[in-house]
Amino acid sequence: MTPDERLPLIEIVRQFPDVLEVVLRPLSPEQLLLEALPGEWTVAQVVHHLADAHMNAFLRFKWIVVEDYPTFKPYEQIDWAETAEATDTSVLDSLAILRGLHHRWARLMDSLSEAQWQRKGLHPMLGEITIEELLLGYVRHSQNHLDQIAKTLQAGG
Repeated sequence: MTPDERLPLIEIVRQFPDVLEVVLRPLSPEQLLLEALPGEWTVAQVVHHLADAHMNAFLRFKWIVVEDYPTFKPYEQIDWAETAEATDTSVLDSLAILRGLHHRWARLMDSLSEAQWQRKGLHPMLGEITIEELLLGYVRHSQNHLDQIAKTLQAGG
């Protein structure tokens, strides 16, 4: 991927908290806890999951930058989505985490050299992964969860 191809992806990461806030702003506490689709998380759980997952992503980026071929620790996202603070209606804390985190994450990506973009880490379940591949994965992750929120709200009327 060229630097010009990466720029719009980094911008998606940078702007994601703003996009998410626009989606969340009009929602009531009832809508945040809506269980409209069987087996799917509530909107609040999705938001809290995004904070958890993106904190892990940022750390993975940092590890690749500062360590030689780090091994990432996997986590069970379903278990994380069921802890007390992850089922709470208040999404403000997670949105605040995402704001600060995405600001730093984009700044980190802006600072990377071409050689750093090619550095790799090891995910025990996914195999070898570059920072560039992480970027692509978390851009998709963000969009997938925005789509999930839209589907949950649509199913709930």
